[in-house]
Amino acid sequence: MSGPGGGPTCYPQEPPSNPALIPGFGGIPRLKRDLGNAVVRDLLLTGRSFNATKAQQIGLVSQVVGEGEALRAARATATQLGKFDRATAAAAKKFIKPIPHEELRREIDIFCELFARPAVQAGLRKFVESTDAQPYLP
Repeated sequence: MSGPGGGPTCYPQEPPSNPALIPGFGGIPRLKRDLGNAVVRDLLLTGRSFNATKAQQIGLVSQVVGEGEALRAARATATQLGKFDRATAAAAKKFIKPIPHEELRREIDIFCELFARPAVQAGLRKFVESTDAQPYLP
């Protein structure tokens, strides 16, 4: 991950466009599985973001590279991954990162309930009509 001026940047932010709506598409269960409740609570309840160094410290990313180095690093990682038997790698991935099916279903239900609220509709309208550089920030 790299940013302007060679400094690492990463700005994951969970409230997608409006603090009245939670993320959908598995964002909460997967982040909770991979990073724990504390990080998810911070992202969801404050809307804060963090830089690439912090993302690496908490385990969201495995490497941070300088500006212009991301493609080279990604290709090197892909080359290394390609050296392993695909079936073995797939089995390892299933063990390491199980899919939280029940939590995904709960997230979908909650997302759909919240989506129908007037506050969400207003927030989405603001997002679509906004010319701000970061219209998703409250």
